[in-house]
Amino acid sequence: MEYVLYTYNNGQLVDQDSSLEEVIQSRVAKLTPYFSTYVRKPKLEIRVSFEKEEAVVSYLIKMRSRPVFIDDRGKDVIKLANKMFDQIESEIENQQRLEHKALSKSRKRWQIAGFNEHLETLNRFRQQDDKNLFVHLLQSLMPDIKAYMIRQYKRAFANSDMPHERRIDYQDLFSEFYLKVFEDFDQKPQERDQVVDWLYGKADDLLKERFSRLNIEVPGTISYEEIMKARTKEMEERFTTDAEGELIMLEELDEYNSYSEFDDIVDESKE
Repeated sequence: MEYVLYTYNNGQLVDQDSSLEEVIQSRVAKLTPYFSTYVRKPKLEIRVSFEKEEAVVSYLIKMRSRPVFIDDRGKDVIKLANKMFDQIESEIENQQRLEHKALSKSRKRWQIAGFNEHLETLNRFRQQDDKNLFVHLLQSLMPDIKAYMIRQYKRAFANSDMPHERRIDYQDLFSEFYLKVFEDFDQKPQERDQVVDWLYGKADDLLKERFSRLNIEVPGTISYEEIMKARTKEMEERFTTDAEGELIMLEELDEYNSYSEFDDIVDESKE
């Protein structure tokens, strides 16, 4: 992560120039991990000026959705700089939580909208008894159900002594899930907005059945925020905001190429 330092009335920094640079370099290094998922790393702008006997300092960093800006003043510019780094780190954490929340809402909205758009096509494939096209379309529309089931399995076996490689054949699990959905699709809710929840209910029913066979305790529902936090550590996406101030992705990574990636994919449809 880069930074730029602007100083005004620089003569008043005489004995503190080198010390200030050392503080900035050290503290900026600690901020860098916060932006590991950014395609374009933000730059921290620091401005230092003096009014009478006080240093006036401001920090500005442009995050995905909006800038974070803080300013303060004090007689000791080094103490002031350290204090402000503590403050801006807190502000960055808060802003990232807001960004993640906005992103999760946007992604969920897009996924449900896409599913509803193709719901009639799924109905047609079911009526035509075309399982292959039905499954192909459904898993493209709702890939995060796979991530949800895998994460639930890992939670259930977290305290188990059973070797990981013997626990589950994920391909078999997914095949069974899609077969059940295909066979029961005529039983889905009439209300479009309830169908996605119904799909996750089918996944839960299948997991409960499997856990019951193994005498494994069923884990509680994973919160959407928990999954989102885990996933966003690996995302490398660009963002902008729409007219309503919500985050919009400019490009998305190809997230669903292999089952090994599912551990980091979020459940975009269940809060």
